[in-house]
Amino acid sequence: MVWRRNRYSEAHSEGYPGATKMFERTISIVIILALVLGAGSLIYWYFVPAVPISKSTSDETADWKIYRNEEYGYEMRYPEGWIAKHSSGYNDEFGIYYESNSFEGPDGSYILSFGIVPKDSDIMTPSLRTGVQAGDFVDSGEVVNIGGIEVSFKKLVYEGRVKEIFFNPFEIGDFRGNATLSYFGSTSLPELPEYDMTGKPELDVAKKILATFELLD
Repeated sequence: MVWRRNRYSEAHSEGYPGATKMFERTISIVIILALVLGAGSLIYWYFVPAVPISKSTSDETADWKIYRNEEYGYEMRYPEGWIAKHSSGYNDEFGIYYESNSFEGPDGSYILSFGIVPKDSDIMTPSLRTGVQAGDFVDSGEVVNIGGIEVSFKKLVYEGRVKEIFFNPFEIGDFRGNATLSYFGSTSLPELPEYDMTGKPELDVAKKILATFELLD
C-alpha cells in the first residue's frame, strides 16, 4: 500500500510556499490590527476625560432651620412650618428645676418634647407618662440615631391605637436626655380617643429632627 500525502501535509512537512506566505500575511494583519486597536484605546483614554460618577450628597435636613442651645452646647434642625421653643426654670408647685425644648408641628397638634442636661444634675427633662389615656407601652422595634447613640422608642397603645411615642432615656457624653412625641389635637380634645398616630408622617419628621442633634465644639 502506498501512502499519498495531500497538499496540506506537504505544506507543513516540506514548507509549501503558498501556504507559508498566506500564513505570514495573516499573522501580519493580526499584529497590525492589534497595534491599531491598542493605540486607539490609549488615545481614547488619554484624551477623553473620565466622566465622574454622580454621587448624591443632598441632605433633606441641610436647609432646615437651626435651633441652638448655647447653655449646653448643642444644636438641632427642624423643617419649615415647625416652631422651636425653649423652656427652663424652677417649678414652685413641684419644687423642681426643669429643662425642655419643644418642636411644634405646623398646626400645633404635634409636639416633640426634647431635653438634655448634665448627668450629675437634678434637672428634670421630659419623661414617661400615661398620656391622654391609659395604655400599654409597646416596643417599636426601631431606633433613631441621636448624637451617635442608637435610641429605641416605645409606643403608647390604647385600644389598638398609638397615642404617643416615648424615646427611651439615653446618654451622650456627660449628658442625659429623653424625648416624647405627643398629639394634642388640632381642634378639640373629643377627637383624641379616635386618633391613631400609626403611619403619620409627623413621626418620621420627629425622628429626623432628633437625628440632627449635634454637640458643638
